[in-house]
Order: sequence, then structure tokens, then C-alpha cells
Amino acid sequence: MSFLSALFSCTDQAVDINGPNHKSGKKTVIHIDKTVQIEYTLPGGISKQFGFDSAREQEARTKYIDLSSLQEDDFEQTKWLDKKFIDAGRWEYLGPKNKGLSGELAWLNLTLLLNKVNLKGFTEAEIKRDIKDSFLSHIEAENKEIRSHYPSYSEDNLAHVLISPPKSFEWLDINTSRMLTWLSNEVKGAPSRYYILPLSQHYAVSIIISHHISVNDDKLRELITQRIQDDTALILESFVISKK
Repeated sequence: MSFLSALFSCTDQAVDINGPNHKSGKKTVIHIDKTVQIEYTLPGGISKQFGFDSAREQEARTKYIDLSSLQEDDFEQTKWLDKKFIDAGRWEYLGPKNKGLSGELAWLNLTLLLNKVNLKGFTEAEIKRDIKDSFLSHIEAENKEIRSHYPSYSEDNLAHVLISPPKSFEWLDINTSRMLTWLSNEVKGAPSRYYILPLSQHYAVSIIISHHISVNDDKLRELITQRIQDDTALILESFVISKK
């Protein structure tokens, strides 16, 4: 019997898929200067591929970031927003009796960053305009580079590789924070959802959540998609960002 056949041999029973373990996460607290505090709990079961799990063997984790002490080389220079890594987690979804990458059905990835921004104003409308313009300029630059490699190709021929701009940029309330969010397909097959919280006109915190599903079976894909959506919602619910 094939793996997928085994999964659905009994349609009345729930499929046992291992993924994020929300009962075993560790609380983390990030202090940015004396004005911002970020509290969250990433679920257990974090992949050992990138060593993210080892730091969470402690009972609690606390980090301090002093903005006044940061230098240019503390930030990775990117085509969009310069970034400083704060934290990350990656979870694999494994089917019954499967361990390791060979049994991976999907993965979910979260990255928490401190970003440098250049906002002309600080109202919601001004923040949305400036960040949207910056991101769309990034997408346009990426597409320009793609086109440069295929000068004889038409737009129709390149449709499958060009990056489509996000359909919308919206404000979303996450616990006590109001964050700007949008969905991007910069990496084909691994959509990323951005959540941006501006701290000032020069700094912002961003949460980027992406995922990839490795299976083609429609029923299993639907099941995993729902599980990823549920896990993402639970992870986001744990984030409490307080401005003092």
C-alpha cells in the first residue's frame, strides 16, 4: 500500500500529522531599548536543521537590543528593508511513522526581524504608503532583473517566473498591536505573509511567515493547508508587543 493510500485508508479517522507542538514551547522576551517589549512563545518541535532548537532548552529566553549602540554592519543590507535577525523557527510536517526529511509533507517557517525604515510620516496612511511603495519597488527591481536574463521573451512567456505584486496591504490587529500585513509570492511555491509594526520613523519589527507543501494529492494538501493556517494563527496569538 502506498504512503498516501495508507493515509486515507480510513477516511473517518483524522490523519496523524506531526508538526508544531503548542504544548511545549518556551516563552521569549525581547526588550528594545526601554520602550518596546516583545513577548511570544514559539511551539516546540522546531527543526534541528538550523540549530534554532538548542537555544530553547532554557526555561526562558530574554534578549536586549539597544538601538543607540547599533552600527550599520549590524544590519544585513537588502534590496528592500535592511534587517537585523532576532529569532526564527522552522517546523516540518511529517506523516505517520515517518521521521526526517524523507517523510516531510510540508514546512512552516517564521522569522522575527528588526528593520531599518525611512518613513516620511507616522500616520497609518503614511506608513502604509511608504512601506507599500518600498516593497513594490523591490518587486519591480526583482522582475527587471528576471527580464534582463530573457530579453527575447514576452511577458506571457515570463508570466510563470515574474513576481506578482501583493493584492492588498491591510492593517490587522494582533493582540495589542496593529500591524501592516500582506501576502507575497517572491519565492514560487512558498508564499510569505509579512507583518510589520513600525516602532518609529526609522525602525520597525517584522514577522515573516512562509510555508511550502510538498504533496500534490488534493485531499491531503487541503488537510495540511488547514493545519498550517491553524498553527500560524496560534503562533501569532502568542505575540504581545508593548510600547511603553
